[in-house]
Amino acid sequence: MVTKLKLLLMCWLIFLCLTGGFVSAQSLQPVDLVIWARNTRTAELLSTWFDTWAEQNAPGSTLQVIPFNDGNLNNQLLTANASDLPDIIVDVGWPLASYANAGLLQGLDGYIDTSPYDFAALSAAQAFGSTFGIPLYSGGHTLMVINTSLVSSAPQTFDEVFALAGQFSGSGVNALVYPIDDPNYLLPFAFGFGGEVMDASGSFTLNDAAWASAFEFVQQLSSFVQSGCDIECTNTQFLNGQAAMAITDDSLLADVLQMGLSNVQVIPFPLLSNSQSPRAFINTEFASITINATDAKFDAALAFLNWVTTNPDVVLNAASEYGRLPADVSLLSDSTITSNLLLSASLDVYHSGITLPANTYISCVWEALESTLNDVLSGSLTPQDAAAQAQQSADQCAQSIG
Repeated sequence: MVTKLKLLLMCWLIFLCLTGGFVSAQSLQPVDLVIWARNTRTAELLSTWFDTWAEQNAPGSTLQVIPFNDGNLNNQLLTANASDLPDIIVDVGWPLASYANAGLLQGLDGYIDTSPYDFAALSAAQAFGSTFGIPLYSGGHTLMVINTSLVSSAPQTFDEVFALAGQFSGSGVNALVYPIDDPNYLLPFAFGFGGEVMDASGSFTLNDAAWASAFEFVQQLSSFVQSGCDIECTNTQFLNGQAAMAITDDSLLADVLQMGLSNVQVIPFPLLSNSQSPRAFINTEFASITINATDAKFDAALAFLNWVTTNPDVVLNAASEYGRLPADVSLLSDSTITSNLLLSASLDVYHSGITLPANTYISCVWEALESTLNDVLSGSLTPQDAAAQAQQSADQCAQSIG
């Protein structure tokens, strides 16, 4: 699928170049850039886009993109020697403060115009009062989808979801599939019950009624949602018609759009028992320039990232072909978005979502939630005790960081 997407994008970009779709910027010196990226699909797209950009703006330049789909990017960066760093880091927002605090990143204030970018996406790329990242798109958010061939109408409440689970029991089709063991997918429920990760002072707030309610609710979902199904498993089951509903992220939309599926609908999250809906966890990807990219490398990296996030042709193609909502807020109202049912519904979910605060201790959240979530699902820990244990674990992790 990725290879097919890359070929389609390459053809489209070449067409634009031949027809004058791109306006050449000033010629830059040829450079050899290296990107470390958390996501393979993003790495593929950036590589293709760079080839086209470089031909027009910095002929002779090359780009090596190294994906870290094993999730080890954070550790690799924080333990690497300065001379071994890449020129650009592409990662989700929550580790950005740690990278900045470790002195790995160059501040971008004064070098980029931040005004075009969506506020929510941009704010997650800022730490310690400075901008350290450029949002590649507005998104990376959790969302809920239904297969309209299997579910005639969107459930309005999770009570209806539980009722559907009973109807699909024994049918060979899962009512709902999602990465239930993954803390990323616990967050929307905690947000829906009114929970937060941190308060305004930067202290963790995991030991409260909202988090206990979220743990309890996921425990209830585990009665019909299979464990051990990661995001790839989730998307595969849903796309193959093996699941009527899924809670996933917006990466699914690329496959839906490329496959031309007409029976997939992005829906608002159903209501919880408190009459509130889960709120999407926004985990947008950013591009940051490291301290290794100086002089001509810095100029080229900055020009490329500005082009790839604000050029209307590139940005709107990324939306229509890959479901990636523009980071440039002026393009969110383009008809490419508003006239597409999937994209407009995804945008509504995104606008209701929540990002994590830019804090050097935020990595402690994942360590704290992963073990406690697994214990709740196995029945070895009550939801109330899980909230208390998660708080204690996160506090101890923060103290160890110093």
